[in-house]
Amino acid sequence: MVADATGASLANTLCLDSRLGRVETYLAEDVPAWIERTLQVDRDHAHWAIGGFSFGGTCALQLAVRRPATYPTFLDISGQQEPTLGSHAKTVQAAFGATKPSSAR
Repeated sequence: MVADATGASLANTLCLDSRLGRVETYLAEDVPAWIERTLQVDRDHAHWAIGGFSFGGTCALQLAVRRPATYPTFLDISGQQEPTLGSHAKTVQAAFGATKPSSAR
């Protein structure tokens, strides 16, 4: 199964819960609940894995680290070095509405 964590072809949600969306919750709670309700799958999450390329790989790594009870195994193929929207400042501002203190600029 492939879940859409972006909502648009050029969107970047950073694969976390932020002002950009509740993507971590969607992928770690909503999607697994739908899978268990709808598909014939092993419900033992110890047998589940998540993976992806580029953004998807970064997202898989994040979810495996933050939600290991849901996704104990992951595959990151060519993932980003870190979730980013271009720069650290732009990423923090877009996701959390925060900026660095003026003395740190």
